[in-house]
Amino acid sequence: MESSVVSAAELNPFQLLQRVAAFLETHGIAYRVVGSLASMAYGEPRFTNDIDILVDVRLEHRDLLMAAFPPPDHYLAESAIRSAIERHGQFNIIHIPSGLVS
Repeated sequence: MESSVVSAAELNPFQLLQRVAAFLETHGIAYRVVGSLASMAYGEPRFTNDIDILVDVRLEHRDLLMAAFPPPDHYLAESAIRSAIERHGQFNIIHIPSGLVS
């Protein structure tokens, strides 16, 4: 019998995207997938090891994000979230075992 569980190191960009999208949808946070993954969805193959997502995240989402993507499998800096919100900038969620960045 095959297991449908993917080991942390075998996680691919689409699986990480599904995890992040599920979190955003569960919490009613508007988002759009952009960059390489969006390009691939429209038929332009590209190699990528990151996921670019435009997100309408607010300070009240900070603790939810931190809880949803905890160490040791994830790197997510609370200060980076706060700074991104204040400056309309970016922050990263890094899946450490696979090296994927969203």
